[in-house]
Amino acid sequence: MVLVTMGLFFLILTTFTSMVLLFSNDLLIKQEETTIIATADLVQSHISDIDEPLTKENLIEYLQTTQIIEMSSPETVLTEGMAISGNNSVSHLLFSNQMAYLYNTKKEMLFTTGLEVEHIDLGPLNQLRSERIDGFRGFTINVPIYNKSGKKVIGYAKLFHNLEFYYTLKNRLIILLLFLEVGTIVIVLVIMRRSIENFLRPIYSLRRVMRRIEGDPTDLNVRADINSGDEIEELSHMFNAMMARIAEQNKLQQQFISDVSHELRTPVAVIKGHLDMLSRWGKNEPEILDESLEASRHEAHRMSLMISDMLDLIRLQGNLTGKNKEVSSLEPSMQVSLYNFEILRPDFQFALHVNASNVQAKIAKNHFEQLLTILIDNAIKYSPHGGLIELTLDKEEGYALVTVKDHGEGIAEEDLQNIFERFYRTDKSRNREGTRAGLGIGLSILKQICDAYDCRLKVESEVNVQTSFTIAIPLAEQEPDFFEE
Repeated sequence: MVLVTMGLFFLILTTFTSMVLLFSNDLLIKQEETTIIATADLVQSHISDIDEPLTKENLIEYLQTTQIIEMSSPETVLTEGMAISGNNSVSHLLFSNQMAYLYNTKKEMLFTTGLEVEHIDLGPLNQLRSERIDGFRGFTINVPIYNKSGKKVIGYAKLFHNLEFYYTLKNRLIILLLFLEVGTIVIVLVIMRRSIENFLRPIYSLRRVMRRIEGDPTDLNVRADINSGDEIEELSHMFNAMMARIAEQNKLQQQFISDVSHELRTPVAVIKGHLDMLSRWGKNEPEILDESLEASRHEAHRMSLMISDMLDLIRLQGNLTGKNKEVSSLEPSMQVSLYNFEILRPDFQFALHVNASNVQAKIAKNHFEQLLTILIDNAIKYSPHGGLIELTLDKEEGYALVTVKDHGEGIAEEDLQNIFERFYRTDKSRNREGTRAGLGIGLSILKQICDAYDCRLKVESEVNVQTSFTIAIPLAEQEPDFFEE
């Protein structure tokens, strides 16, 4: 990732640098070309004042030299270094990096603004060219010089524009840009590497935790410790919460399996013992045969009830999600539930007391009826035949109060805090025979439903007198506290 990013950054920076260099180079070259052409025009205009074919004599006269120059040698070339310094000096027309050469009509060199004399050919006219003169690179342009009327050529001029400073500046600029580019890339590479490492460090930490869990799926106590202050830290908190829930569910599952295996072991052992006895000798004894069959039937019935309750519990765990926003009317459900039990158990007395009408509470109808079924069924199990089961509906401080009361054997004080645990059985319930009492799953289901709907539970019991379960269900309007914590 870093290499790809740096490659793209290098390409972009190199492209930008090259464009800047080419643009500036083109701009400077055009400026230099314009300068030498303008200077050539000035020299043409200046020398045309002689109005006669150029010779050394008229050049000396025009340039107003103060020194008598020996003209014995026809090869002598005039220079301004020979003290030609009059008002018509050609050097006054030139920039410091320019030189001028004057030729007669035969293209013989007559004059130069340089200090040293070296014969230089004139070359093609009116063409801007790149040449080297005296080892210096630059532009040259050769132009004809006309008389004042502009009809007759009286000589030629050659202009040299020295570009050594430009080339030196260009080379240094290229080197500077290269150093800046390389330096910028190195700095950005270091910063980016540090930034990416800091960004990926929490991800690597989270990955190590996941790899550890992958290697040992049973180790559910592993947690990510990330404090990056960003979304990765939020993700780690979500991961930790998920692992905590998985660990809790795994613990509950292990406990559930342990409880189920413990509960099923006894009836299976009883049935197996009776079958072994019958296979050895008991089948020939009618009394023993009837007793063993009855005991086996009883234990099989208990196993059937237990499996049914456990399936109810499993179904309930997946049925509570998203239900806590439903609203239902309580009184009709209470009437229906009570009527069903009156039909099923005519040997009991049932009474419904409604102290508040049209009560709307925040609970799904099917779950509320399931609560009533569990409580009424529980009351029947622990009440003598013909006992009275009372249901009461009331309303107080934002809660609907549903109470189921029986007049049976009651619950000992030391058992009250454990009755909602799975498979919990009191001493009395263990001795009961022929009923569903003692499986300990119904009240566990009751507790889960109440927790899902933010209901409050209150249990009051007096041994051998009465037991009442009161459920406070939030009303549809508001949810203030009812029971003290």
